[in-house]
Amino acid sequence: MIKRITYLIVFAISMSLWSCSEKAQQGEAALELLVYHYEHEDVNPLKVEMVRYFAENIRWHYTLKGEVTTADIESITYDFLREHIDYIYNVWQTSPYSKDLNFEDFKKYLLPYNACPGIGPNLTAKERGEWMAAQGLSSDLMSETEMIKKYNEIVSALRQSKKHSGQTYRSGLDDLSDTIFSDCADKAHHCIQNLRSIGIPCIAERNWCYRQLIAHHVHCAIYNPKENTFYRFNAEDTTSVPDSAGWNFVEMQNLCRLTYARQLATPYYLKQSCEKPVYPFTSPCIKDVTRRSYRTKIYIDTDKSHNLVYLACFNRDQNGFAPVTWGLVDSTHTTATFNNALPSTLYFPGISDNGSFKPKGQPIYFDVEGDSLVCHPAEFAVGHNSGKKERIVVRRKYPVKEATLETINQLKGCKIEASDTKDFSRVKVIGRLSDPLLPNRQIIKIDNCRPYKFYRFVT
Repeated sequence: MIKRITYLIVFAISMSLWSCSEKAQQGEAALELLVYHYEHEDVNPLKVEMVRYFAENIRWHYTLKGEVTTADIESITYDFLREHIDYIYNVWQTSPYSKDLNFEDFKKYLLPYNACPGIGPNLTAKERGEWMAAQGLSSDLMSETEMIKKYNEIVSALRQSKKHSGQTYRSGLDDLSDTIFSDCADKAHHCIQNLRSIGIPCIAERNWCYRQLIAHHVHCAIYNPKENTFYRFNAEDTTSVPDSAGWNFVEMQNLCRLTYARQLATPYYLKQSCEKPVYPFTSPCIKDVTRRSYRTKIYIDTDKSHNLVYLACFNRDQNGFAPVTWGLVDSTHTTATFNNALPSTLYFPGISDNGSFKPKGQPIYFDVEGDSLVCHPAEFAVGHNSGKKERIVVRRKYPVKEATLETINQLKGCKIEASDTKDFSRVKVIGRLSDPLLPNRQIIKIDNCRPYKFYRFVT
């Protein structure tokens, strides 16, 4: 009897120690263990700095495991970070793609284990590097442009060769041979992390609104340390190659870089303690990198509970607005200063209402005068031809696209036919487009309301 009790006590103690050991391998405890490891065992001061870089910023990042979102500060493990750090450090030291990268830039563009938080489970650089090698994408004889072109071709072919597997959650690299998780954020995240695993420094950038399109987009940007320049391209697009001058920024509203490190000049830190930032500015890990932007000021009355005013554009979201940049309210709460406003843009000022965008004041329009922007009420703007103030009448949320107008003109004269026979051997013309269509939904009246079995539109 005494022997049995002894065994039970020993078993209980060992289980308790195992549980404590497991907890010590996760989250903040794992980071502390890693610092000790690189200070006393595998001694490397730079790796200690890498761990501290993660420790300072990991609280802002999260992972999607299955259908559950978990904070990295709680779920990251000692083994994961150690494998990732050791591998990516060796890549930095040996890859010709990163030979000109200093340590600070290495931390920004090569070290992070995620490019877009929440895109499936986190994977180490070693796991991704082995996948790249299996695809024949580990050769350092290719230039960055050649590597990206080959990567886009291979992954695009992988997605097209297989149908949706039926899985309902992101699983990692297997998603690259599935069609369900293939939006721009998924593609950019995997592309950036895979390229980082072979030493190509890159980062994700996101625009939240276009001037004409009704979508938003995530693309990739390669960093060139020699020129301190970014070359942008679309992941898995076989026609897209890294480009700086030719990238079409004109079509975009504000452009944000998705960083791993927190940025102090963001709504997260500029807000009042009781003020919630509006989406998509809830994370401090963003940096506005918009070209052609100007510093400008608008007059707007806000109460003392708000430090921030946002400028929004039309969007297809439920409330119809997409906040694209933010400004800081002055001490009198009568003006707001914006560092990244764009000219020739119709804006809707607004504030945060418990985290939701709430329009405030009248729409405004900015014109360039010298080196600064001048704000006009949206009712008026300076005409590009006359140079005088002209009244603006907003008839659409977005301008009509040129291709749409061309299609409208081509449809003039087309007809709608009806028949009771499948081969349309006996046909009745029940409608004809005698006038150009309007660039939105409309009703077309037909000449005969008798029911038919088959209908077709003839151009």
